[in-house]
Amino acid sequence: MVTTTAWIGLLARGRFGLRLMAIRDDEDAAAEVGVNPFQVKLAAFTISAFLAGLCGALVALQKVQIEPNSAFSLNWTVNMINMAVVGGLATLSAPVLGAVVIFGIQEALESYGSLATLISGALLVVVISIAPGGLARAVRGQGLRLPRR
Repeated sequence: MVTTTAWIGLLARGRFGLRLMAIRDDEDAAAEVGVNPFQVKLAAFTISAFLAGLCGALVALQKVQIEPNSAFSLNWTVNMINMAVVGGLATLSAPVLGAVVIFGIQEALESYGSLATLISGALLVVVISIAPGGLARAVRGQGLRLPRR
């Protein structure tokens, strides 16, 4: 995880990251200044597919036994989105914080069945309501939105 996060950080802060941001902001303008949107998007897709495959292989090694219901369930996708939103978006360290929080909740409440999912969902609703920037911004003291009376 540390190696992958460092690698993504280097990619995002380099020339490739600038090209991705240019395409995100305005694809036509990026093409006008010499960025090939197709090549950059293809490279981003290839890198993300490689990392997803690597993570899947590591999970398969950890679980020893893979079945379609556990390996391809919707819980994986929901947990990843939940981790990113709870931690915060648009930074490199915030989703890591979200992963630590959500994974910690799931591991602590593993013996209680669905209670971990319920608490993770409630945390998601609270974070979206009170700290739309995620826990990382709330910890730094930015982006808290307390309800008015």
